Amino acid sequence: VKDDTYSIGDIYSKDGIMGVVVLLNDGGRHGVIMSIDEACLAWSEERTKMMGETGATSYTDGEANMQAIERYIAEKGLSWEMFPAFEWCRAKGEGWYLPSLNEIWSMGTMYLGGTRVAANRRLRNDFNDTLESVGGKPMHNMMYYYSSTEDKDKRYAHHSHMNTEAPHTGTEFKGEKLFVRAFHKF
Repeated sequence: VKDDTYSIGDIYSKDGIMGVVVLLNDGGRHGVIMSIDEACLAWSEERTKMMGETGATSYTDGEANMQAIERYIAEKGLSWEMFPAFEWCRAKGEGWYLPSLNEIWSMGTMYLGGTRVAANRRLRNDFNDTLESVGGKPMHNMMYYYSSTEDKDKRYAHHSHMNTEAPHTGTEFKGEKLFVRAFHKF
């Protein structure tokens, strides 16, 4: 990495934090990284009748959604174990969070080579090769990834897949297991 500027797809490894750069700002000096690993987890394990609106409704800010879940847990006297996808991200350490729907959408667009219309197979393979080169788990274009964004129907959360076929986003019952990647700002 030259002059502390990054490009999409670069490995970021600094101060014990490692991931793949998926979003950039400030001329490539700041942005967001995605974890090199993933898990298949439920968004929530609350019983259907007990599920309440968590306040995790931001489409653009996964950190804000993470804070909403933290407040919800405190207010309801619950534990992080009741929110496995969030708990997994949180367990990675300070600053890691479950991304919002727009952040997941951006990750998919980047993974497909910059567009959701047609996949650039070479770029997608290069991206997965980069993940594997640092011991990470490659992504698959047919997998669905949870976002931290809760649907208007409190029983569902938004997700996105990594394929070119529309619709690119949808909702899933919070108790179902989907793939999860953690994000961290730098």
